[in-house]
Amino acid sequence: MSGPAFPYNTVVSDGERGPGVDGRIGHFKVVGELGRGGMGTVYVGLDETLGRRVALKVIRPDQRLDPLRKARFLREARVLAKLDHPNVCKLHDFIEGAGHDCLVLELVEGRSLREAMEGSLDHERKLDIAEQLFDVLVAVHGRGLIHRDLKPANIMLCDSGIKVLDFGLARPVQDPDALSGEFPAVSGGDPRSADGPDGAGMTTAGSVLGTVGYMSPEVARGEPATAASDLYAAGLILQELFTGRRAIPEELPAAERHRRAMWSELEPVEGLPADLAALIGRLESLVPENRPSAIDAAAMLRAIRERPRRQRRRFLVAAVWAILALFGVGMTIQFLRAESEARRAEAEASTAREVADFLIGLFEHASPRVSQGEEITVRDLLQRGAETIEAELEGQPAVRARMLHTLGIVHYHLGYYDDAAPLLEESLAIRRGLPVRDRREELVDSLSALGMVRRAEGRYQESAALFDEALEAVADASGEVPAAHAHLLVSRSGLDQDLGEWAEAESRLLRAVAILEARPEGVDQGLTDALYDLATLYRKLRRLPEASRALERCSELDREVFGERSEQVAGDLAELAAVAAVGEHYDQAEVYARQSLELRREILGADHPHVGHSATTLGYVLTRLGRTSEAETAYRRALEIYRAGYGPEHPYVGDALHSLGAIASEQGRLAEAEAMLRDSLRITEASRGPEHPLAAETLHNLALVLVGQGRLDEAEALYRRALAIREGAYGADNPRVAETLEAYADCLRDVGRTGEADRMRVRAAAIRTAANDAG
Repeated sequence: MSGPAFPYNTVVSDGERGPGVDGRIGHFKVVGELGRGGMGTVYVGLDETLGRRVALKVIRPDQRLDPLRKARFLREARVLAKLDHPNVCKLHDFIEGAGHDCLVLELVEGRSLREAMEGSLDHERKLDIAEQLFDVLVAVHGRGLIHRDLKPANIMLCDSGIKVLDFGLARPVQDPDALSGEFPAVSGGDPRSADGPDGAGMTTAGSVLGTVGYMSPEVARGEPATAASDLYAAGLILQELFTGRRAIPEELPAAERHRRAMWSELEPVEGLPADLAALIGRLESLVPENRPSAIDAAAMLRAIRERPRRQRRRFLVAAVWAILALFGVGMTIQFLRAESEARRAEAEASTAREVADFLIGLFEHASPRVSQGEEITVRDLLQRGAETIEAELEGQPAVRARMLHTLGIVHYHLGYYDDAAPLLEESLAIRRGLPVRDRREELVDSLSALGMVRRAEGRYQESAALFDEALEAVADASGEVPAAHAHLLVSRSGLDQDLGEWAEAESRLLRAVAILEARPEGVDQGLTDALYDLATLYRKLRRLPEASRALERCSELDREVFGERSEQVAGDLAELAAVAAVGEHYDQAEVYARQSLELRREILGADHPHVGHSATTLGYVLTRLGRTSEAETAYRRALEIYRAGYGPEHPYVGDALHSLGAIASEQGRLAEAEAMLRDSLRITEASRGPEHPLAAETLHNLALVLVGQGRLDEAEALYRRALAIREGAYGADNPRVAETLEAYADCLRDVGRTGEADRMRVRAAAIRTAANDAG
């Protein structure tokens, strides 16, 4: 049986019955109709022999003559015959007659999940539904089958639990007749058919079959369905079930839904517990191999359900403990140091005991005795930790500074920069007041940490001063630690790039790489950071062979050290996309960009600033592909993330406004483009300085807008400024200089200054020729 639930007391007249003689099929009496679909009609039948009501799924006579349609009908019968599961609609019989073929199915009385989601379901009921769905997939996949058309309309809710229906598209996993290799043509769907209630449309016969709103990316691209495709559909169903919103909005045009399905461009999963959101995120992975199996998904969901509130709190505490240990608490290390360094033994042991007492008190907040049933998050614990430091560690400055530093670093890595800054400022102030002896390393740590926060906030001059002080402190220390020096060089070089100081950035990075490559201890994360920043620098300077070499080495090390699914690899993928796009390998660039975006969403959550970076990269690639509407969507998402995470005046907000302004200009929305570009220019000049190369980019595009508005004198002044900045930043023979010369020449020609325009065009042509010869 398939389709929506219809009233089971519907009685049809003899003229409406259709199948059989006098409204009969074999020994079944037809007493009502449930629904009609593309292949036939489903009736309510009465088994007069056994006295039970059944569902009669009858194929239309014209469909019986189509061998593909009949094969699908027979396949459903064979699939159901293999399955005996309480959550799968049972097959009682198959009747093949002269005028009809009929599946005799269990009559499922209830309502579809589609209907149920339009009402209200409590959280436990939703978890029941999800758990039973995974149990079905375990059974189906365990039989070597795949469903291929999971969706809310094919799941019925009844007193005994859920029932999964409509196995008409199901196939063995290795079915040689499985359709693949074509992109499906999408139809609007018939509201009376099984796919109608989901509003997503079925793909037409002759191509891959399925419902677009619940189709996996690989199937949407015309590739064969696998068990992982069913798990992807299950993820979409869970997202809609728990959030109340479809992963692909139904109001979008069919072609846009199909495009989003191909690339897993889904609405964000918001408002759910982290573990449940993580499960859905894994199910919705763009890459099939990254999705859990049905068995693993069922186990993960049961773990989520069975974990009592106390265990959830303990997990959060363990997470905080792990983060604190990672970023510097190190009580065990302190006790070991106390044994090996007699001069600091008493002080370190005392500090370690204070840290232990602090952590015990912090974690006590999460116990049921204290929380009294209140849910405690990691951020709650961090906030309470800061409050505890304020109230209880006034007399222990070394411990207080260490804990403030640690909590500040945790906030920084979570993207909570406003919370991180005051913690790190106070830690640094305390450490500046402690005796220098044996505290230099901690002082450098504080300077570096606050420098990272200031850079993230876009306060570049303050960040530079902090890093320069840290570098000076390391250089002054007796027995300089090369690794620490190299790490600071890498951080400082990032600021050089932010400020457009390319030569200084390259010099620092090459020194850092030389130091870190020579270390006998093995690969250091600072080395991969340095290689990544070198690749970024060379890409900005259009030195693509050097960028590719640095990035190849960086990516290899990151995968080796951090694993395939890590934030480091996600960053590498974003830079690979940017390098490929600059090299005009746009299709490959899009793949990298989407992989980066998906991985960062999975690891960091939908709203982390680094997700905005990947969205920006995707927007850049889509712009180069000429898909400006899609690019605008990506840039607007990045702008939203940046404004929420950094504030309205951050340099990245200016960058996103610049990109959106360029798109608006290209689409002829000149007033909107001018407003965005002027905002971008204001933010860039305030944060990076009026001579920054990105200011030249914005000046150039703003001048184009003014030319389009006929404001040629204003445009000429902007081109003049852009040209001067680009010549200073990149050199007089850089292709970007040629780009401005060409646009400037067009403007001059429009105002009648043809001689100057011709000279500029000759110079631009010479630059282009030289660049092509060098390349």
